[in-house]
Amino acid sequence: MVDSKAEALAEEVLSALELDTFPIDPLKIAADEKIELAPSSNFGREFHGCLQYHWPQGKFILCYPVDAAGVLSPRGRFSVAHELGHFYNLNDRTFLIENACNEALGGFICDDEMEFAANSFAGALLIPRSAVLPMITGSGLMELSALKKISVCFNTSIQCAALRYAKLTTRSCSIIISRNGRRRFQVDSDQALKSGARRVRMIPPDSLVAKRGPHLSYPVGRDTLSTTWFGDDSRSFRMREEAIGVDVPGHSLTMLSWDS
Repeated sequence: MVDSKAEALAEEVLSALELDTFPIDPLKIAADEKIELAPSSNFGREFHGCLQYHWPQGKFILCYPVDAAGVLSPRGRFSVAHELGHFYNLNDRTFLIENACNEALGGFICDDEMEFAANSFAGALLIPRSAVLPMITGSGLMELSALKKISVCFNTSIQCAALRYAKLTTRSCSIIISRNGRRRFQVDSDQALKSGARRVRMIPPDSLVAKRGPHLSYPVGRDTLSTTWFGDDSRSFRMREEAIGVDVPGHSLTMLSWDS
């Protein structure tokens, strides 16, 4: 399901800044907004990004991780775009000014409403609806290999592209991010919710992720039954299961898709 407010805000920003070439550069957007950039390769492994308001200077400062060569990863680009989501949201900006700091510790996995909205903004900013819809509209089920190409086109992580697809597609699709046999995050397309998708708690022991582990550098797939993932009490139908590792340590992505 698309977050219409975050979607509209991202489209408004892209339009106002006349950004229509890809990949979008979130650091340039931040610099154009006079946000001071503070990259470092010395942040901890769990640090994703932080937007601070400094009263003495009267300005925002964006801290974000880069590698030893000063390069921002696709996952880091999402974190920067996430912080821009807070900057452009008036309520969030007021919160930041009053509380001085917001740190994005959870990455794309979060339950907090404010953080979820910023994640939705980041996805819509980096992979604009108008640009990606022609790529995901057509006959047949979308495969992870195609989503991988989309992630390269927009310079995002595979999980960003997959979650964006699930929110925009008119087909039945469930994206499940997991770790150690447990679901961490799940997004079901609108059509999937209408055609049999269920919330997954534990990863099936005979699933691709369970058998192959979180270190898959390329997509693997198989045909399976919906009852494998959604339980024996669900309506049984055939589905496509694909899996790949993601750039979050220990995590994997599974994409389930089927014809409604």
